[in-house]
This record gives sequence, structure tokens and C-alpha cells, in this order.
Amino acid sequence: MPGAVDKTTRALKEKQVLTDAEQLAALRVQESTRETIALSQRVAQVTESVATEQEIYNQQLEELDRLKPYLSALRRMSVRLRN
Repeated sequence: MPGAVDKTTRALKEKQVLTDAEQLAALRVQESTRETIALSQRVAQVTESVATEQEIYNQQLEELDRLKPYLSALRRMSVRLRN
């Protein structure tokens, strides 16, 4: 019986170590994601600060194109609600 207890104890410890390793990996991913987002925001700020009027216009146009499907859906919903 003591052998079975030792195996169970060992298995639990291995599982705990694995869980700790998984938690560490998850924390590393979170930190990396935060750093990536911060870097992306910083790049966007610098890009915006040196953008020409034409580039700003193109960015706004791209944003409007991206939002068109949402605006169309909202417009259809508002028409349905009025009827």
C-alpha cells in the first residue's frame, strides 16, 4: 500500500508542477500580449504624428469602409423598429 501512496503523491506533485508550468506560460503570454499591444499603440501614435493630410484621409476612408457593414446593419435594424 505505501507504494501506491507514493505513486499517487508523486503523480499529484507532477500534476502540480505541470500546472505551475502552464500558469507560468500563461503569464508569459499575457505579458507578451500587453507588450505587443503597447508597442502597436506607440507605433500608431508615431505614425499618426507624422502622417500627411492625404495619409490621414486614406486612414479615415479605410475606417469608414471597415464600418460600412455595421452601419448598414444598424440602418436596417432601425427601419425594422420604426415599422
